[in-house]
Amino acid sequence: MKENRIPLRFLIPPAAFALICVFYFALDFYLTSREKQLRSELEQVAKSRAFFDQNTSANRLRILAFDVGVFLQSGRILEPPPQFISKSARFRAVWDELNHYVKAEALDSGPLVEVPDETRKFLQESDEAVGTIREFLVHHDAPRWKQEQSLEAQFEPILIGVIRLHHILAARAISDMEAGNLADSERGLFACWKLNESLGYRQEAVSIIVAMKCSLIEFGLLKKLPSMSPQWTTRIKRLDPRKNLATALFAESMRVFDGLGNNSFRRELLNTKAGGLPEWLKPTAATMLDPYFRLARLNYLAIEMEAIHKLQQGGKPETRARDNPFFRNFFHDYESISNTLREFEEMQAKCCSK
Repeated sequence: MKENRIPLRFLIPPAAFALICVFYFALDFYLTSREKQLRSELEQVAKSRAFFDQNTSANRLRILAFDVGVFLQSGRILEPPPQFISKSARFRAVWDELNHYVKAEALDSGPLVEVPDETRKFLQESDEAVGTIREFLVHHDAPRWKQEQSLEAQFEPILIGVIRLHHILAARAISDMEAGNLADSERGLFACWKLNESLGYRQEAVSIIVAMKCSLIEFGLLKKLPSMSPQWTTRIKRLDPRKNLATALFAESMRVFDGLGNNSFRRELLNTKAGGLPEWLKPTAATMLDPYFRLARLNYLAIEMEAIHKLQQGGKPETRARDNPFFRNFFHDYESISNTLREFEEMQAKCCSK
């Protein structure tokens, strides 16, 4: 009697389907366990972060800043005085010139260049207000701005205001230096320092990077003084933004990783990736792409963690967005961050050796 055998060609499809199912479920198990582990780490990061209200120095400073046309918006919005609109317009008219001049003077190792006309006029008109702000910062605690769960979006307006006020104080310090008022100039740079402290301790990477850039201005201008108080060397040596920056980058990367797992975001991105397909085929394609999406999400965090670890160890990490086309727009710009750190540490060493 002839044995009935199923032809091999009929066995291959179900066997292949079974292997695909086994692979899919094994991959899903791995991804689920790894995501659960990272979720636990994310919760630990969230617990370790400190949130606080702003202090009295910050509250007072945002009132004083109205007098030079700077709006330090944070938390409850204060109604500016009626004259603020004209002062703000006056400041905005001179900002580009003042900003360029302060940066150029800080970078230039040569003799002082004369303060530009419009900047000089602005400083003369605001002489009393800028002096009041300078003395307030010198004699009071550094401002501490409110730290909230939602970081960059809520702090960006006040960050811009701090940069503007910092550069006004720096321009005043240069003007005093030019006039031979070296003690006032040094006090002005100390006021810049105290204001900049309000950024260095924050938990947004952008704030710490801005603090380093403002420190570069302070270092450059301090080098132009014939001599500086011994306390400056101690202050400058104590600055170590690398650790705070690594912590901030880690927290931000974990938050982005968490956000990338949002179901609605995932569906939207998967549908975008399957954009060239007919509508009826998109749900199937999205389901098939989902494991790749989850692997790419894990890969995003692995690349970020590797870069942050290298940064923390004093190395120069690269932005490897090209290695993850799914999430290339979510990586930090490590080339730029590394360059800023390198500039900061070089100027820090030069300033301490003065």
